Amino acid sequence: MKNFKNFFAENPKKFALYISEGVNYYSDSKDPIHTFETTKILTNKEYFELQNELKKDNNWKSENSGMLYFGLSDKGIIIRMHYIKKKEYHTYNITYRISAHRVLHNNDYVNLFNVNKYKKLEKVVNDLLEEKTKLLPKLSKCSLKRIDFCFNAILDNREQVKAYIRLLKRGDIPSKMKVRTEKNNRLLKDGFTVYNKNTVEISIYDKYKQMKKENDKKTVFSNEDLKRAKNILRIEIRCQDKKIKEFQKKYRIFTIEEFFEYADKIGHELFTYYLPKFFGNGQIYTLSKLKEEIKISEYRKPTLKFMEEFVSYCNSIRHGFLATEEFNNIYGKDKVKRIKEKFDEIEASYITIPRRDMELFKFGLPALMELYNEFSN
Repeated sequence: MKNFKNFFAENPKKFALYISEGVNYYSDSKDPIHTFETTKILTNKEYFELQNELKKDNNWKSENSGMLYFGLSDKGIIIRMHYIKKKEYHTYNITYRISAHRVLHNNDYVNLFNVNKYKKLEKVVNDLLEEKTKLLPKLSKCSLKRIDFCFNAILDNREQVKAYIRLLKRGDIPSKMKVRTEKNNRLLKDGFTVYNKNTVEISIYDKYKQMKKENDKKTVFSNEDLKRAKNILRIEIRCQDKKIKEFQKKYRIFTIEEFFEYADKIGHELFTYYLPKFFGNGQIYTLSKLKEEIKISEYRKPTLKFMEEFVSYCNSIRHGFLATEEFNNIYGKDKVKRIKEKFDEIEASYITIPRRDMELFKFGLPALMELYNEFSN
């Protein structure tokens, strides 16, 4: 790859600095994870006995229809108890939210968990739960509710991270997904998130800014944590209940342990399917350079004209997903899809980057799949 492999090859001292600061961004796992959630249905008796037991140390707070227990939060585990009461039935359940890497390395808020180490993680989690009370269900008794596949892309400096966030907001989004916005309907400031309810949520964000915001609410991260996160673009795919069930059916998975055995394969499938949806499969150019690439292609004049019209409109409104929606309404989804395929054929993205941002990337601007191939392992 012409971008970061060249950068590290030409800057061995900088690579050594990353390693000496304890920033181990690489692992044996192709697709590391950050957080996963498990759930289990309880009987009425189990629910209230367990709730009374957890309330003894005062590390809890009431929530609507349940309680949150944070007595293991310093170990990377949050426990939530919840009930649903309707005329027809009553349901009681418990959920574990597990920050996997922090279970094994309590004070490490930056690095990610190698899915190949699940057996070790399971033992530590079960031991921690049992220390609190033997009433807490073991992981093997739970089912998987959510799992977050992610990786840390290390850019050269803070300006590159900010420029990449700006580029994402100019990009397209996977079909049937919505863009998450602030309360004022504006795009998120320090990241870009798209989602399909209960299926998949994709977040690409400035890890340093996210941690700074957390510190503004309550001091969580040390200066060392913040230093290590400074140039990280975090790319995260949250695989939720419906999607998990799809994979369980596809690979005949019945337990959490089995899901982790397939996790590398599943993570790779998710990233390779969704990441190209933001920019396409081609190189990202400035508008003027992209128009040159269009002109030297061998398509017929009507096709060239439509391609140029599309990229100009994407560039002018600065949101590829809105441009796609507009062109779908005018010309139809099939025609727009065929035009996008033309850009893949000439190995160019239909999303453009301003010249001032392009100049920040000394070795060229890496597409999301390039970052995945470089930094997920």
